[in-house]
Amino acid sequence: MEEKLIYELDRLDTHQTDSLLNEKLAFELDRKALKRIKSSVYKKAGLSRARSLLKKAAAVVAAAIVLLAVSTALVGVENVAEAFSRLFGFIPGYGIVENNQDIKFIARESKLRAENNQAIMTVRTVLAGKNSLSISFEVEKKAFDESKALEEKKELEELLKRDALKKPDIRLFIKGKEYRSSSSSTGGGGKLENTHIYFEIPEELINDKISYTLVNNQFGLSLDFTLQPCASYGSLQEIGPTDVKNNISITAVPKKDGNRLEVELYTVNKSKFNIYSYAKEDDKGYKGMDISLMTSSGRHGYKTPEGYMGANNRFYFDVNPEEAKLVLNIPYLIVEGAESSVVSLTVPEEGKILKLNKEVAFEDSTMIITQVEKVARPENEYGALRISLACKNSNPGMVLKNTAFNRVDTFGITKGGGYLSVPDENGIIKAIEYELEQGENDKLRLNISRPQYYLLGEYNLEIDGI
Repeated sequence: MEEKLIYELDRLDTHQTDSLLNEKLAFELDRKALKRIKSSVYKKAGLSRARSLLKKAAAVVAAAIVLLAVSTALVGVENVAEAFSRLFGFIPGYGIVENNQDIKFIARESKLRAENNQAIMTVRTVLAGKNSLSISFEVEKKAFDESKALEEKKELEELLKRDALKKPDIRLFIKGKEYRSSSSSTGGGGKLENTHIYFEIPEELINDKISYTLVNNQFGLSLDFTLQPCASYGSLQEIGPTDVKNNISITAVPKKDGNRLEVELYTVNKSKFNIYSYAKEDDKGYKGMDISLMTSSGRHGYKTPEGYMGANNRFYFDVNPEEAKLVLNIPYLIVEGAESSVVSLTVPEEGKILKLNKEVAFEDSTMIITQVEKVARPENEYGALRISLACKNSNPGMVLKNTAFNRVDTFGITKGGGYLSVPDENGIIKAIEYELEQGENDKLRLNISRPQYYLLGEYNLEIDGI
């Protein structure tokens, strides 16, 4: 009976699967099915199965790809039966997870904050596994000199290049014993810094009866916290208002503080794409559209936190007490695929234009290299190749926005490379100017990869009772 049910669910189309999203199925899957799901999740996330979820989270933050924090652990599951035949767990500030994952406890306290005359430290998440504990927090510096922001950023980049960046001096005290982190990462810089830190702790010291003290020696800050089991939910609607489009659900978790409304977004992603952004990028949105809060008094724009990494999932709105009928409107998502294609381009003489109309085909679109032109660059004796682009979209619900361009050397190895992007008013790439190097007088090989799309289909999340 269960096999027949799984078979029938596998055959459902997108609309039918979306209608099942908030329903709880009443059967369990065998270990082979679970193993298959885990394999798919790890493969999509680009992470090793041998490492625990907590340690993988540290690796994700270190790479500034907060996939598990935003897209959560259900990226790329294989069918609806496997995705929704079990309960969900919800971890504020982290995401929606499956209950069979290795997160045992989270912080009991909803607000963890320490402050002195130097800085404010706010803990975002505490995740405890069988014998490990990871903590994500942000630090806001009070006496930060904005005029030195660029200088500090350059210093940080130089330290990263030389692998000379010092680990933050963070300690964890449990029953009077000091523990130091086994790994950590810090991002953002400037006035606001985000840190993710990982501790290996004896199993007997991870439970909901012990008090823990986190000490940040760099800023002279400390705070205490305790643990509680991760809450379970039978449907996403129990967590918050939820809407589903294109095999991606978005759940909103709102909080109100006076006239300020904070909305955090969490996804269950069953599509083949990673979520790159919920909002417009570089102040350019598709047809001028962007996230907004619709109320009885009109639409409100948003503010975002400083220093976030990856896809920001936190938005702030100013709302008057008398405003009602609050609806968060998300007109599209910016998503990223995993396809790639290598092209070889002829480099013409400086000042000459070479017509090409070379097509680079992806599953849902085609990028067309219409022409190339070598242009002079005062700062680069080898000049640059101006590559003009056009796009064809085969799926009416998707608009190709951008791709990554990386040089491919003579050995077929993909390398980095600097280039200037030229977008149109919708943020859709129209041309790039790629910096040439020695030996690229007549040919430039590029790996064109990670196509980005506007994934159309608006989400409307009704925010009531706050």
